Amino acid sequence: DSLEAGDSFSTEFTWTAGQGFHQIQMIINEDKAIRETDYTNNEKSVTISTLTPDLIIQTITWSPTDPYDGANVTFLATIMNQGEGKAVNPLVAFHMDGTRLDSKSLGTLASGDTGSTTFIWAAQKNPHIVEIIVDPGNSIIESNENNNRKTADLPAISPDLIIESITWEPEESSVGETVTFSVTITNQGRINTSSSTLSYYVGSQDSGTKRTPLIEADASVVTTFTWTADGGSKLVRVVLDSTNQIAEGDESNNEMTVTFSGTKIPDLIIQSLTWSPENPSVGETMTFSVSIKNVGTGPAGSTQVTYYIDDIQLASSSINPIAPASSQNITFTWTVQEGSHTIRVNANTNLLIVESNEENNEKTVIYPIPPDLVIKDITLSPREPGEGDNVTFTVTVWNQGVKPAESFFIGYYIDDNYLGISTAEALGPGATDTSSFVWVATGGRHTLSAIVDIHDIILETDEDNNRLLKLFSVFELAATLSSPDSSPSTTPDNGEGQATAPSRPVSRIPPNAGIGDGESKNSMLLYYMLGLGGIILIGVIFFEVWRRQE
Repeated sequence: DSLEAGDSFSTEFTWTAGQGFHQIQMIINEDKAIRETDYTNNEKSVTISTLTPDLIIQTITWSPTDPYDGANVTFLATIMNQGEGKAVNPLVAFHMDGTRLDSKSLGTLASGDTGSTTFIWAAQKNPHIVEIIVDPGNSIIESNENNNRKTADLPAISPDLIIESITWEPEESSVGETVTFSVTITNQGRINTSSSTLSYYVGSQDSGTKRTPLIEADASVVTTFTWTADGGSKLVRVVLDSTNQIAEGDESNNEMTVTFSGTKIPDLIIQSLTWSPENPSVGETMTFSVSIKNVGTGPAGSTQVTYYIDDIQLASSSINPIAPASSQNITFTWTVQEGSHTIRVNANTNLLIVESNEENNEKTVIYPIPPDLVIKDITLSPREPGEGDNVTFTVTVWNQGVKPAESFFIGYYIDDNYLGISTAEALGPGATDTSSFVWVATGGRHTLSAIVDIHDIILETDEDNNRLLKLFSVFELAATLSSPDSSPSTTPDNGEGQATAPSRPVSRIPPNAGIGDGESKNSMLLYYMLGLGGIILIGVIFFEVWRRQE
């Protein structure tokens, strides 16, 4: 209708929306039938877009996940509309190795909805690629046309060999006994496996290889191998398909290692070594009795025992098998010779028996049984000496052996400086004796070392227990005076208004170590003379022994 100046007019029209973006343009007085002052403001346009869907394949799953060759596999595809508009009846296509095998239509999916569809396929043992495509022909306008596909890899259907267990019989074996190992093998794959190899290792040795039979899918077989027990704990390792003849779904699960600790191992010791008569004369026949015990867990077979006098082989003999915790007694004889002698017995000399401990097969005794001298105690007087004090050291010697000891020497050192020696009289079994000497103290920390039988003249059952150390300290008295130029204001008051002289504090300062003189020097000379006499005595003894042997 006609419009007066300043009037307005409204109108409307309808249109069926299509997918995508659209421009709506409105024009008034398009044919310019009405004269106007300005024709450039006669139109207006707007751009609108309809709500578009966005279809994606959320998941692809299948069942069974590990199918047999030829089994029907059901694939389930889940599709989601993640766009803002609805998708009307989208098509879903199923592809295998790039070839479309099937397609199905879904119902309408509103924004945020999901739908699913299934496809069935007969499994094949080779590896495959499955692909699901939604809206394969792009018939639905989407906000993103590049996310409509999803693929999944189907592994090859193959065997998979694993070792279920390794057992052995007997569970506890002895050295030399045959042990049978049983290996349970399972094919947890989906197709049968052909014959392959099994390698086994006991300890660090490559023990052997066996052929395994054909194993059906989900089936197990047991194969065995034997080994001769040689003692000790062993690692047993078994490797399936060791030559890689079979292509498996998992090549990393073909071996197993177990610890074999069932071997009972013997252990022979010399339990005792005695002789009769106890105090024979030179030239008399002495009979030695040897008790050999098996302290191991397994039986010990026959072996050899050897006897030595002064490290010279005297004889050897065979012993019968010894059960665990059992003993066997044997004897040998020797004509007594003058002097001291070392008797040694060794079991399993020929090493025919594997033992848990090869280091305890010997026993050694000395005939006649010698004494055993030790320094039992060291005391000093005064107990807390100062520099310049005469310190008296008293050394107690004890014969802890069962035989008497002849006269011997005791040597003394302070801080590794040799002081001298003293002579001790003969000492019976279990008896003690004391020796003393005087030392003029020097300040500092010191170590007194006393050594009994310092010249090793006496043969003892233990030559390593003859020394004893004594740690002690000697203090020096040092006067500390006040400085001559001390200020009077710092002088202490005696309480009566008179200044007092500063007290003289006493400190004990450890000076350098030294050796006393005077009487101690005379003692030193005596010790040196006694030491020289001891050396001459040793020479005489060695000469006499050599002369008698000649």
